[in-house]
Amino acid sequence: MKLLYIPLLFLCLQGLSGNLPAQTAEKPLPRYGFSIEPLYLYNGGLRINAEKRLTEKEWFELNITPYYLPLAEYDYDYGAWYTINSGFEYFSKLQGIGVGGSYKYYFSPLFFINPGVSYTFYKVKYSDTDFYPYQEDGLTYYSFERRQLSQIFNKFNLSFYIGGRTPFKRSFFVEYFVGAGQSFSSYKSGKKTFDDTMFGFGYTGLYLTTGVKLGFNIR
Repeated sequence: MKLLYIPLLFLCLQGLSGNLPAQTAEKPLPRYGFSIEPLYLYNGGLRINAEKRLTEKEWFELNITPYYLPLAEYDYDYGAWYTINSGFEYFSKLQGIGVGGSYKYYFSPLFFINPGVSYTFYKVKYSDTDFYPYQEDGLTYYSFERRQLSQIFNKFNLSFYIGGRTPFKRSFFVEYFVGAGQSFSSYKSGKKTFDDTMFGFGYTGLYLTTGVKLGFNIR
């Protein structure tokens, strides 16, 4: 009777050894992801994303986007910078910060939908020519001249993206997406609005967008 245990033990060991390659081949889903969006460099910014897995198909993402282009001393009078966000109009300096959050749902292993919300603050310095009042002998006169002015923008965005990515089993990943959204912008009246295009600092309305993320997974 004891000899019967030998083949049974052999079969059990064979079964366990047969399962080992499958178990090692299937890596668990990462718990966190970190990425950057390099296309923001064209606008003087860089978006940094941090993601956390909630369930097997659901993720939550937070992002922060600093903006900075220094004062262009070499063309101070007219400005030396222009970006997509300025509608390719020249300006002299840019400072700003954006924050946002989004929910990501994978409807297949590598493809997802991604609704989100964000807020961005911009301070733009630009050159403009206008009539400016001045006092002389108790009278008000106007001089026509070029001056450096600053405009403040507050922008809220609602967005909805659809996208895909490389497999989760890899440490580094590439993610790509396309989508649309709604912008709401406010700014000081009487100054330049930079709202001629859907990507402008002061634009309010529907917009289309696309992007790429480069990042890595943490298990």
